[in-house]
Amino acid sequence: MPDTDTTNRGRSDTGPFVIVPCWLVDSDVSHGAVRLYAVLSSYADNQSGKCWPSRSTLAERLGASVDSIDRWGRELVDSGALVIHRRSDPEGGSRSNLYFVHRVNPVAAPAPDGGRTDAEGGSRTGTAQTRSSSELEETPRDSGDVRTVFDAWVGATHRDPSRTKLDARRRRLIEKALDGYPVGDVVAAVQGWEQSPWHAGENPKGKVYNDLGLVLRDSEKIEYFRDCAGGMPVMELVSSAAEQAWDDVLAVVARFGRTHKPEWEDPKVRPALQAIGGYWEVCNAVNVGPLRAGFVAAYREQP
Repeated sequence: MPDTDTTNRGRSDTGPFVIVPCWLVDSDVSHGAVRLYAVLSSYADNQSGKCWPSRSTLAERLGASVDSIDRWGRELVDSGALVIHRRSDPEGGSRSNLYFVHRVNPVAAPAPDGGRTDAEGGSRTGTAQTRSSSELEETPRDSGDVRTVFDAWVGATHRDPSRTKLDARRRRLIEKALDGYPVGDVVAAVQGWEQSPWHAGENPKGKVYNDLGLVLRDSEKIEYFRDCAGGMPVMELVSSAAEQAWDDVLAVVARFGRTHKPEWEDPKVRPALQAIGGYWEVCNAVNVGPLRAGFVAAYREQP
């Protein structure tokens, strides 16, 4: 996934732009929180809403303090517009947060009577007026944290959203997981399978194992995949230096993308990047998960 500040923006004659939904603008969050949402949207993957710019990068972009970024982030979390998963490296140090931008109104639901009635004309108005009966039936239960987790899983597994249904079985799996874990942990789990080489296809059958029933099967699976998403795969021993080097690459990509030709202080970075196709390959990747393992392995092989 190319976490650049231009790749996921729309483009027009006025230059790059992002979309901020009206439900967020009309909410009670501060203007700073709306601006933070816009900047995070410029980094976020179009399907999953996932990104990981550092707090200092966000502060620099917005001309604000890190404390303000944290405060605005809490506002967005409380409004349902954002999920934040805090990460740490194997040594216990902090890493950049993992953000999931929520584009659909988490509290949108039809009125109990199927829609508000206009006093003069007697016509039905509001959201329910333009939705099909099947959408009205699903909306109340599909909104909120369950939908956030499901959408993250659909994006991570590259399924077609229009043909992948949040049915009763999948809903129960997600609700059960949310009974025991924060939504950020569950979101990380449904995307963490990409960081597990075995589940990503590096197994004798060459098969990818990412079914929702497997990922959320029990506490052991949830915690394993959650930790994979945080850069701490149980079955993959990765040095903190290699992980830090990879984070440094992602930070440069997030800030400059293809507009900047970076020079690396760490002499191991460039050969490790060349092993996975180079810096531009990371910029252009829809999902950087598969590239990470190759980079880390190549970095560790350097003398």
